Amino acid sequence: MSCSRGARSHILYELVVDREFTEHLDRDEERSLAAVVIRMGETLSLEIVAEGIERPAQLDILRRLGCQLGQGSLFAPPMSREQFEAAYTVQPGSGAQREERATRVPSLDPSTVGA
Repeated sequence: MSCSRGARSHILYELVVDREFTEHLDRDEERSLAAVVIRMGETLSLEIVAEGIERPAQLDILRRLGCQLGQGSLFAPPMSREQFEAAYTVQPGSGAQREERATRVPSLDPSTVGA
C-alpha cells in the first residue's frame, strides 16, 4: 500500500526499456519482459523509450511490441557532448527550427534509421 501511495505522489512521463531487455530480444523471456514493460507504460499513458537498439532485428521486435521511441547505435554512434551539440544544435539565424527533444529518435520508423 505504501508503495502505491508513494508512486502516486510522483508525476511520471516516461518509461524506459533498459538495454538489458533490448540486448537479448531474441530470447523468449527477455522479449516477454520487454512486452510487459511496454504494456505497463501504455496502461499508464507514459512515453516509452527503448535503450540500446543496435540491430535492425531489435528495432523490428520493439516496433511489433508497440514501442515508439528508441535510442542506440543503430540510429547514431555514441558521441561526446561536443559532438552531439555540433551535430544537432541549430545555429542562430540558420532559419531551421530546433527539435524539442533532439536527443531522441522521433519514432521507430525504419525510414529514419541511418538518416
